[in-house]
Amino acid sequence: LDFLQNYHMKDIPVIITNYTDGTPLRKWNLDRMKAECGSTQTHIFERIPQTISMLQGEIRRQFDDEIKQAFNMSLEEILEELRKRRPLSEFIDIIQKPNNFRPSYFHLAHYVWPMEIHDKSILTTCKPFYDDVFYPKYVPRNDYKRIELWDKAVHPRFFAAPELSRAYPTHRHGEDEHSMLLMLQGRKRYVNWRWDQAPYLYEVDLGSSSETGDTPYMANPFTNDITKQPDLTKA
Repeated sequence: LDFLQNYHMKDIPVIITNYTDGTPLRKWNLDRMKAECGSTQTHIFERIPQTISMLQGEIRRQFDDEIKQAFNMSLEEILEELRKRRPLSEFIDIIQKPNNFRPSYFHLAHYVWPMEIHDKSILTTCKPFYDDVFYPKYVPRNDYKRIELWDKAVHPRFFAAPELSRAYPTHRHGEDEHSMLLMLQGRKRYVNWRWDQAPYLYEVDLGSSSETGDTPYMANPFTNDITKQPDLTKA
């Protein structure tokens, strides 16, 4: 009741600690996933290449220029790599390698490389892992393997990325959503702004390129040079 009244209903982020203690989830990490599900053929990205491919005109030219400058690759070369089907074990090997790229994250192009495992269904990617997943008791309408929010089923998804990389730019979902992140390995930093702070977050207009209706922003909360985004001091 405390969680529902003071966090869920008020849209306030909260950290739930220790709920996996003593459960099979504590025994999962990338090495075990590679050992038990490494032969699964999968894409590393599903939606992102489609969104990038739809970019047109000046924004596509800028995207291509940034890719070349940051990673010494063309946009088409990166799209080709992102579309490849590989065994899950190969993707895990890629993301466990040291990350030698240090982009500035002042352009959307800086978020598409190095590769990461992005928004994959745990059920189809690693069934033994899925069998051990459960939601904490605080989640409303919890039926253990699936939760129902706003009459929409939400199944567990899987993300993994190289160290020191950033999975997403600042963004607002096209539809209101509640998300739960379970960290099995490594650490992750989050920054949240209220929706009314959007005018200070440097919105990027993708036109009709985002099929999900998400709005991306280039706000970089970890920059050491605030002169590049002075409006962040107002957020």
